[in-house]
Amino acid sequence: MDFKTNISVSNSSELKTKKKEVIRNKQTMLECRGRR
Repeated sequence: MDFKTNISVSNSSELKTKKKEVIRNKQTMLECRGRR
């Protein structure tokens, strides 16, 4: 039980970090377009 729950928690945290990275990439893309 603990092993499975631990995996789910780690996966959720990884997904959150990935979402943050995607948001940052989108912001940088918008900034590059704005500068141009």
